[in-house]
This record gives sequence, structure tokens and C-alpha cells, in this order.
Amino acid sequence: MVNLDILIIGAGTAGEYTAGTAKQSVDSVGLIEKGPVGGDCIFHACIPTKVLVHAARTCKKMRSADGQEERAEHDEILVATGRKPAIDDLNLTAAGIETSKKGIPVNGSLQTNVPHIWAAGDVTGMFLFTFVAGEQGKAAATNASSGKQKELNYDILPRATFCDPEVASVGLTEKQAREQGYRVKAGKFDYANLTRPILSDETEGFIKIVAEEDSGRILGGHIVGVEASSLIHEVAAAMAGGLTVSDIGNTLHAYPTLSEGVRYACQAIM
Repeated sequence: MVNLDILIIGAGTAGEYTAGTAKQSVDSVGLIEKGPVGGDCIFHACIPTKVLVHAARTCKKMRSADGQEERAEHDEILVATGRKPAIDDLNLTAAGIETSKKGIPVNGSLQTNVPHIWAAGDVTGMFLFTFVAGEQGKAAATNASSGKQKELNYDILPRATFCDPEVASVGLTEKQAREQGYRVKAGKFDYANLTRPILSDETEGFIKIVAEEDSGRILGGHIVGVEASSLIHEVAAAMAGGLTVSDIGNTLHAYPTLSEGVRYACQAIM
């Protein structure tokens, strides 16, 4: 019998964030996830505006990683298994709009299968981020009102999870880059070796840069640690400008700052 103060069903962004927060005030927290921890991707969605909490003494059966069934008692259960677009009551079929389990399919200019109707935001089921929804809304409004075909580039999409420590990423991982045929190299620099985190006693984490081996062009960046959500934008801007690890590695950074870590991670593969 496993006794937990809180059981969280769903180990995506919301689940992991809530687990980390809950652990600060209770002794035991459990996470259940049918897929990889972090969901399809740890950065898959922003924290939902609504969660379902049942305050009751609840018994559940759960299956552990080795296939054994266990019984567990929990005081609280939080269901964080994701979201789906609220489109059932819109009668979209009357307008001839096609839908899927993820929402409303759109093309690159956010146009639905009905040429004079556009869709933007979480309803498209693409990238469930507030900042993406805002840009999609602007693009859809422009396209619908001007006849233009503005398309957004999702290749450089900074993603952040505001857990403790923060996690942020942009571009490709080493594995993804190799799967796409790149010859890659990666550089890593630990927060523990960076003066600013040492001064603030926040040394948990690292900065990792993924680059094309021959050209040194930056393909991705991944950061775990304090202010990761802010630091990742230097990597994103470098990618947007087609910069290499030498460009960043040879650029002076103020001392003592967290952003020095980005420079040193690039220098590790120069």
C-alpha cells in the first residue's frame, strides 16, 4: 500500500509544475503518466486555467513501471491530463469546417478548409502557448482582412516550463538533429561553475548548445536552471540570425551574469 498526500494524474507541464509546488508543503506526492514523463514534450502546453481537484479519501489502483499493480490511498487527487478545444457547441459542421481530435486543422496561413474562415490559438491544436496564440491571432486577422498570406515560422520557438529549477528549450535536441541528418556537436556548461549562480546560491542546472559540426551553426539550445526562461532567448535570436557557436563564443558578455553560461557552452564546441 502506497500512502500519498497528493496524487497527480498526468505528468505534463501542469502536472510536473504542480508536483514541484506541492512538494514544498506536503511530505509525499505521486505522479501517474501513461506515456513518457513530461507528456509528449515537457513544454507541450501552458498551465491550464482549470484543474479538477477531488478532496476525498480515495483508493486507486495503479500499475508500476515493472508491471505490478499497487493500491494507494490519497487525500487529494489532481487531474492534469491535458486539454481539448471547446468546439463541440459551435456547430462547425454547419459551416462546413473540418475538425479533428486536436481541434480545427489549418494551413500555414491559418486558413481552414473553408477559404473565407480562419482559426487561431489553442483551437488549432498546434502549439498551446499564449504567445503563439497572440501571433496567430494577428496573422489570421491580417490574412482575413487584407488578402495577404502571412505565415508564421515555428522552427524557432522558445519554450519554457516555470518549475523549480526552470526548464527552457529552443530548436533541436542532439537526437532530433541526428535523425534529420545533421552531423552535430554539443557543448555544455554547468551553473555550478558560473559565478553569478554561486553568489546567489542557485547552482543547480546547466546550459547546453547543439550545433552543426562542420559550420558551427546553432541548431538548438536547452537550459535547466534559474532564469532559463529568459536566457533561452539569446539562443533563439542567434538561431534566427544564422549565427554560429564562434559568433556567440567570441562575443564579450558582462560579468558576473547568467548569460555568460551561454557563451561558455558555445566555447566548449568551438
